[in-house]
Amino acid sequence: MTGGPSQGDHYSLFGLPRGFDLDCSDLEERFRRLQRSVHPDRHAAAGEGQRRIATQRAAMVNDAYATLRSPLRRARYLLELHDVEVETENNAAMSPEFLMEQLELREEMEEIGAADDPLRAVAGLIDRIRNDSKSLIDRLAAAFHVGSESGLQLARRHLLELHFYHRLEEEALALEADLEDELL
Repeated sequence: MTGGPSQGDHYSLFGLPRGFDLDCSDLEERFRRLQRSVHPDRHAAAGEGQRRIATQRAAMVNDAYATLRSPLRRARYLLELHDVEVETENNAAMSPEFLMEQLELREEMEEIGAADDPLRAVAGLIDRIRNDSKSLIDRLAAAFHVGSESGLQLARRHLLELHFYHRLEEEALALEADLEDELL
């Protein structure tokens, strides 16, 4: 099977330089081209072994794309490529200020049910979480630009913080869905 993806990392698979900053539209175009070349349907007439390899390659391309398009997964992957261990359940790397901010956001989420307009309150909370996440992604990108061990450690800390925001956003979105269901 020729024209398949290389066996390197996700970046080399798409012909991209390693780095946190990516042009997402360029990544998507590269993904679509690569996906067409490895799609199992292109190998339907091939033998069982070649079809299995095509399926594995298509899965590898899909996984690489999902990893690179997500800032959270991309940052984790980059840190792993640099042999920086990331344990997302470890609060020890979090500053007390950050942990206090997270507690305050969680308390705010718990009080949404008592708000005059709970849907508006949860939408406002989701907007704040997303804005804070975007700011954190910008700081994460800057940390990767440092290009040193201290930059990688800073990126690790920002990734752990972003992970907290990601979970909080998922919980807020679930709360929003529950509130919408109650109104129906």
